[in-house]
Order: sequence, then C-alpha cells, then structure tokens
Amino acid sequence: MARADLHCHSIYSEHPSEWFLQRLGAAESYTDPKFIYQELCRRGMDFIVITDHNRIEGALLLKEKYPERVIVGMEATTYFPEDGCKIHILIYGLNEYQYDIIQTIRTNIYELRDYLKQENLAHAVAHATFSINRKLTIEHLEKLILLFDVFEIRNGGRSRLHNDSLKRIIRNMKKEYIDGLERRYKIKPFSETPWIKGMVGGSDDHAGIFLGLTYTEIEADNIEDFLEGIRNKSSKARGRHNDFQGLAFTVYKIALDFAKTKGKNFSGSFVGKISDYIYNEQSLNFINKLRLKNMSKASLNSDYQMKRNFIELIHTLQREKDRDTDIDRRFKIAYRKISDIADNFFKVLLQSFEENLSQGNLIKIIRNISSSLPGVFLTLPFFPPSITCSITGKCSSKCRKGLAATGKIHSTKSCGLPIPLKISTVFP
Repeated sequence: MARADLHCHSIYSEHPSEWFLQRLGAAESYTDPKFIYQELCRRGMDFIVITDHNRIEGALLLKEKYPERVIVGMEATTYFPEDGCKIHILIYGLNEYQYDIIQTIRTNIYELRDYLKQENLAHAVAHATFSINRKLTIEHLEKLILLFDVFEIRNGGRSRLHNDSLKRIIRNMKKEYIDGLERRYKIKPFSETPWIKGMVGGSDDHAGIFLGLTYTEIEADNIEDFLEGIRNKSSKARGRHNDFQGLAFTVYKIALDFAKTKGKNFSGSFVGKISDYIYNEQSLNFINKLRLKNMSKASLNSDYQMKRNFIELIHTLQREKDRDTDIDRRFKIAYRKISDIADNFFKVLLQSFEENLSQGNLIKIIRNISSSLPGVFLTLPFFPPSITCSITGKCSSKCRKGLAATGKIHSTKSCGLPIPLKISTVFP
C-alpha cells in the first residue's frame, strides 16, 4: 500500500485562521517545502503532497526536483454563492494552467465542482463538518454530499469527534437518502453512485510537527495510480487525530517561527533555547547536555522562578526523548507543565502589579512589564486551547445525551463541533 499525507502547508500558504497568529501578523506556516519533503520521506510517505491555501509555488518547487514522487496540490477556498458559506476543497494533480482557471472560478463552489469533474482532477472536501466562517448548516453539508464524492474524514488538525462524526455520516449513505436530497436541492450528484463516498486523510500540518502522522493509503505503484485511487474511492484514511495540546503547540511553533524572522538573536535567547528543546525530536548531544547542565546551575542562583520551572520541563522532556516517547505524549507532558507555569506566572505578575499600583511605583510597573514579556510569549498560546477544550467537553456531553435521547447530534457554533444532523436520515 502506498502512503501520502494529502493535506499539509508550507511557507507559501496564505494568511492564518487562528486569532493568536492573526494578532501577531504571522504567516500561516513557516515550513520550508524542502523540510516537508525530507520529513515526509523520513516518516514513510511514498508520495509527497503540499496543499497550500490557494497557492502551488511550494508544490511546483518540489515537483521540478522530484517529479516521480511529488503530487502538486492545493487547498482551494470556495463559497456557496447564495450565502457566502466558506468551504475548503483539496485538489490533487493539477498543472499551472488548471491552477490559473481554478483561481478565476473558485469563489463559486458550483462552478469549481463542474470544472474539477470536467478535468477529472482528484479532489476531496476538507474538514467538512468544521465551520470555517461560522455559516455552515445542515443544508450546506447536504449540498456537499451531492456535489462531491470524496471527503477528508481524518484530518490531523481536527479532533476525533469532528473526524468520526463525518466518517459515520458518509459511510452509511443510502441511495434513497441521496435521491431525496437531489429532489430537494435540484443538484445533480457527482457520480452514478453518489451514496458511496471516498475517504482520505491528511495531517493538515502548518508547523512541520505532525507531517505524515495522518495519511491516505492506496494500492498504487505510481502517481497516476494513486490519483486514480482517490477518484475511484478506494482510498483509506489512517493516523492520528488532533487534541487541544496539539493545537496549542502548533500555534506556538508558528509564533516562534514568526519571532525568528523578526529577531536575529532569537535562537540564542532563553525563549529560543526552551523552544528548541520542546520541538527537537532528537536526544541531546554531549555539548547540549553540558549547556543544559550549566543552565540548571545558573537557574539555582536565579530568583526567576519561571526559568527554574522551564529548566525542570527540559529535563522531563529529555527523559521522555531518551525513552523514545512519541510526540503526542511529549506534548501532553509539556502542556501540563507549561499550563501550570502559566497559571503561577500570571498569578505572581498580577500580584506584583497590584502591589506596585498600591505603592504608586511606576518605575517598578514598567520594569515588571518589560521583564514579563518573554513569559507572556511562552505561555499565552496555551490559554485559548484550554478554554476551547472546556467548552468542547461540555458540548460533547450534550451531543452524546442528545443523540441517545432524540437521534440527533446537537451542537453550537461557538465551539465548532459538528453541525445539527438528523441521524435517522443517514442511518435508516
């Protein structure tokens, strides 16, 4: 079975969707296409795909160098013209001429679908149950079921709840259900067997962390066979789902890469050193172990508790690396420790501000703000995912109770969970 991660991003991708990165003014990804190629090969992918948002420059660079292994792809942003609901479509095997045409028509999902069918381009609907601009409804999902035959049912950037909800929907389609949708919406289905759906998987990696850990398997000896496997719906989706720890470290990694582009000395700073220890999968060599030992000694003489806490974090991560622990477990450990550090850091910071304000000590307030900036940078990305997780947990419970009682999946727009769906219409 040949493998390919059918969804990942490079430095050529368009602007980010995460609010933290938008506020920073960061790009969506800082991952070099050459690194993507090397990492995907290292992790056992037979074919290499880059699907940047509305761009193909990164994919073309690799295609020129490795024509037998690289599939040119893109993640096209499209819209339902009747209400502006935004959808992402993954497109594979296109050339530059086709790309130019797609760029002129992709704002209309109906025109885009017809062109993909006309050109026989392999494609898939990306993360169909995720509301990109908070306009997604059950009606949009039903239209997507008619318009397209292949769906990304395992997205490495989405939770198991998102992925499994979609998988259950499309694996249990019936002809009668599709016929009813066609009568309702007056949309001609994509194929002669639209109740049979193809399923693909991809990491949706933006930071070079999870490349190749979610992927698609197809019986194929070459690129054309692989693309045909997507078109004929014989593909299988494999690999990891995401969680809030993975989201936090992805956002943090992109923010760090952004910071490196703004400061020449960032890598040598304390924040830079901490980041290298967190993200480097290799065990430390002798020189780095010596540096860590010196940092540990220095931290003992420091009154900066946060620095001592991070040195302890590095030691913990190093032990896990020596045990060859997988990346998700390491991130879970790091997340728990950094979350504890963040809680203590902001508690101490607020107490200090309160004390200095009561004393009217403006100089100390300014000094505290300046000295706290590295700590804010290190800990801020870990707050939104925690909040999201809390909300998602409550909504997940509501989903399960609602499904058991009424046969429907309930959700809210605020947490981005699967949209309301009558299970009985899909699972007769």
